[in-house]
Amino acid sequence: MVQGRDKVGMSATLFEAASEKTAKTWNRYIVALCILQLTLMIDQMSGAEFLCKGKPIDLAGFKVVREALSATYGILFAVFIGAAYHESRLLRESAAGSSALERPAVIALWFVSPFSESRFFRFLFWGALVYGFALLATFSVIHLAAIGPPRSNTVSSLTYRAIGAGDLLVLIFSSIYAVKIYRNLEDVRSRLMPR
Repeated sequence: MVQGRDKVGMSATLFEAASEKTAKTWNRYIVALCILQLTLMIDQMSGAEFLCKGKPIDLAGFKVVREALSATYGILFAVFIGAAYHESRLLRESAAGSSALERPAVIALWFVSPFSESRFFRFLFWGALVYGFALLATFSVIHLAAIGPPRSNTVSSLTYRAIGAGDLLVLIFSSIYAVKIYRNLEDVRSRLMPR
């Protein structure tokens, strides 16, 4: 009997820790997406020095050349999806191990989340993921179709297109894992918010 209580307590603690880790990962993703979007908007309003003229920009303290943005974004997006999948799986497994699942404080305070009681905030959460995929698809198409090829000698046109192919592969594999992330988080939500 005591051993059963210990197992439930350990599962609840694991669920709480997994919730905190998951919230942090998604919050970092949304902040990074907002910084990227803001940077691109500022570039557009200031004459598209980066997008059209190929001048490097300062993105969160790093000098980024236009040709490297797509590759960097693709790599970081793949890392994010990998982490998000692992954390969503851990969250689902720890939720399944507990018969009486309580809402940890971190989930109650995480407004733009898949566990929000507001449909609007859940829509914003999943919309941010879809927007990340849309950016990756846009970068891939731009590189594969050689739209705005590099003006400098730093990147050959073959490398430029290879970046697009790499982004496309990340897009395909990430889509598969995004479906799994959705299922895992929806399973947890159904346990937290019984109908």
